[in-house]
Amino acid sequence: MDQAGLLLNIYTGVTDIYQGREWLDTAGREGIGREIYHRGLSLAFAAFQEAEKCAAEDLAALILVEQTYLAQELAYCVQTDRKAANSLKNALDAFDEGLLALKVAESGLPYCSAEQTYSHRKNCRSAGMPKDAFHYACAGHIKRLDGILHTPGINFTEKNLLKQRLSNVATAQSVYVEKQKKALEVCCASRTE
Repeated sequence: MDQAGLLLNIYTGVTDIYQGREWLDTAGREGIGREIYHRGLSLAFAAFQEAEKCAAEDLAALILVEQTYLAQELAYCVQTDRKAANSLKNALDAFDEGLLALKVAESGLPYCSAEQTYSHRKNCRSAGMPKDAFHYACAGHIKRLDGILHTPGINFTEKNLLKQRLSNVATAQSVYVEKQKKALEVCCASRTE
């Protein structure tokens, strides 16, 4: 997977989505606006699908694709929309922390000790693994996307993009759980040697 190409497609896709939306409300530009808007949605959708397909090999790329989309949305936020801007900033910060947790899980560092610092209560676990910053970033983003998905008036194409993004986050969590399990197996095996 070409990570730079995926990120460029997300950047271009979001730019087209916002340009298309603006032109939809501009007399004489409605047709081209609709065309650009749908091109942007298609470009972003394809990039999200590609990132999801390669999640097992490059989970960080899947998260970076989502972060790029969020950063672009934040760039297009109007100053008066503070709640949306804060939500996007929180998501970006949460994914930054999640990427740090991913780095640790993938690094081969002794994960067993870190795992013991997390509560073992059921609500603090995801598939038996500790809910760390990665899981919390994904859970918060699922709520955010689900809320947008249930907003009245969103067209079918945009809903499909939101559903793809939700699918990506769910895939990210399941791939991450497998990485956590592998990290624990490795360090538990080294403890018994």
